[in-house]
Amino acid sequence: MLPGHVPDLTQAPSVVSPSSQKLLLKKREDEHQKWQEYQAALQDRKKIVDQQKQQEHQAASYIRKAIDRLKSAQPEDIDLLRGEFELAMTEQYIKLGSMSEKIQQEADTALNAALTRCEEMQGQQDEEYNKQMEEEAILLDHQEQADKMTVEAEQLLIDAETKVLFAEESATQMDAAAAEGFDELILKGAQATEELINAAKLSLNEAYTSLNMSWDDLGFKPAILSKMRQEFRQMLLKTTECRKKLMRIGVLARTAKAKAQDKESKAKAEETKRTQQQAAFDKYDKDCNGRLSREDVVAFAKAEYYFDLEGESLEKVFSKVSPKGQGVIFESFPKLRLEVAMARSAAKERERRAKAAPQVKVAAEAQCEEDEGAKRKREGEPDESVSKKSRALDESEG
Repeated sequence: MLPGHVPDLTQAPSVVSPSSQKLLLKKREDEHQKWQEYQAALQDRKKIVDQQKQQEHQAASYIRKAIDRLKSAQPEDIDLLRGEFELAMTEQYIKLGSMSEKIQQEADTALNAALTRCEEMQGQQDEEYNKQMEEEAILLDHQEQADKMTVEAEQLLIDAETKVLFAEESATQMDAAAAEGFDELILKGAQATEELINAAKLSLNEAYTSLNMSWDDLGFKPAILSKMRQEFRQMLLKTTECRKKLMRIGVLARTAKAKAQDKESKAKAEETKRTQQQAAFDKYDKDCNGRLSREDVVAFAKAEYYFDLEGESLEKVFSKVSPKGQGVIFESFPKLRLEVAMARSAAKERERRAKAAPQVKVAAEAQCEEDEGAKRKREGEPDESVSKKSRALDESEG
């Protein structure tokens, strides 16, 4: 089918089977769809071509405006306008397309004409300028020296102010890190801020030195000196403001650094403790499933506390640290230590009481006999309680 042909979906052969008719309709629908896609592609291509033409005309217009400005250039601004023209050519030349050759010819012609005209004008201006320079040589020389000194001082001050600004930005970032609780970033930010403060101080000292001089030794005209003094006085005030800012930032940086170092030390200690706890936990996690079984807990109690945890004590401890009975997880490991220690202390207390029970019983019996002997003594009967008490104690110790 031709790309420009529009298929007619309403016509169908008069004598065809229903299945053939469906296939034929399907085929025509597909052809119609392809035709529509072809038309859409044509429209897209047309849009692209139109856009390219529009782009070419816009680029040409942009360059021609630069050419027009170049045609009216003066010697004092020829370099600036030439730079703008060359920049326009660099940026827009690739967009010119078919117009590139024509625009290039126009540009070359305009540039050569502007350069020639400006050279002639510059020659005339140079002659006039040389005559004027002969008359004002001394004054201009003083002014140039003053301007140079002022520019150098301003540049040093700008450099110092820039470094102060960097220090302020670093302090702002440090404060933001502190607000978010990023201790590591706080420490790095404080260290960076201190380094920037030191760099800014060096620049401020250099700027301050350039602003302090012996004015009488310069030998400049009074008007030039008066202007210089006024400008230098303003710059000296700025150095004072910069020093105040650095002092404030320095206090903030030192305070933040001290707090961050303290937190870092605590964090390292906690991390070391956690690492040791994890190593101990992994040591007794025999099947490496992240949980301590009853057997693991028994082994832990035996190795760490020299305590045989078994029976009811084992079940009591295990139920406290693993309520669901699925095993002790790492987060419950500190609690397991506490429970095992408490179980060991309870077992030792029971053992102590069990050992002391016979002696307590014997002592009680001896006390009863002693009381009875005293009673008999009061009644005039012989006292045998002391000898019985001694024998009882000997038997208990045996």
